[in-house]
Amino acid sequence: MKKILHLLITLAAVCLTGTVILGVFSVYRVYSTASLISASEAKTRVNSDIYKSIIQAKDVLADVLPPPAYVIEPFLVALQLTEANDKVEIDHLKSQMAQLRNDYNASIAHWKLDLPEGKLRTAFLKSVEPADRFFSILDNEFMPTLAAGKLLKAKEIVHGALLLEYRNQRSEIDKVVIIATDMGKDQNIQLMNLLDKSKTDIDSEIASSTKQIILVVFIVGIISSLIAAFISKNITKVLKEISFKLSHGADQVVDVSNNVLAAGKILLGSSSEQADGVQETLTVISQLSAITLKNVNYTKEAKSLSALTRIVFKTAMKK
Repeated sequence: MKKILHLLITLAAVCLTGTVILGVFSVYRVYSTASLISASEAKTRVNSDIYKSIIQAKDVLADVLPPPAYVIEPFLVALQLTEANDKVEIDHLKSQMAQLRNDYNASIAHWKLDLPEGKLRTAFLKSVEPADRFFSILDNEFMPTLAAGKLLKAKEIVHGALLLEYRNQRSEIDKVVIIATDMGKDQNIQLMNLLDKSKTDIDSEIASSTKQIILVVFIVGIISSLIAAFISKNITKVLKEISFKLSHGADQVVDVSNNVLAAGKILLGSSSEQADGVQETLTVISQLSAITLKNVNYTKEAKSLSALTRIVFKTAMKK
């Protein structure tokens, strides 16, 4: 009985140990996953290496490429046309001017569709007005005058009306740059605050999850211990009852044996007493058989209960 009790205690200890190991592993996985998320987020946040590389690439392109929505390059080509003498060069400049006009139209169409309502959109659209006037003068006055061979008149147009509209757009473009720069700074601050809040929320959620895991492990451990104690108590109680029954049966066997001995003595007496002794002996033998059968059943019950206990313990050890 002590051995079975020891096995049940071992079973409870194994269950409790498994629960603790599960809890520790869960906490470890929570923190390792959180660390991985934080590391990945740090690589992609504002001012990270990847972010800086993207911004640098855009800034380099903005510095080396002419802005399509700005008439600075068309104005330069117009100046070059007033100085060109070679027909091949003039044709090349005219082709370049046509491409710049197409790029300008595509850029304006894109930003009119993509820019949301606000100060930046208003400022950008206002910069389009002098640019449209610039191209209108270019198409309706400058190019026809140049084609007519009136070079001095063409230069007057370039240094007069075209230069004026170029300066007007430059003034509006400066306002667009200021507004866009301020918006970029504000959005950068908002994004940094959002990322910081996200990190705080993640850390808080991890701490809450860790506490919940520890609480669940603690509760499961207590419940497992109580269940093991309950099972141990019931099995021990049943085993005590079987032991008591077996002991009581053994006492009955002793009593019956004494009765058999007494009956044997009677058989040695008179004939009439022999008949009574035979009958009493048969009765005693029948009682002895019944008691023996009960004891056999009790023994089988004890063996079955012991085997069941071993199966439960082996199953728990495998898990």
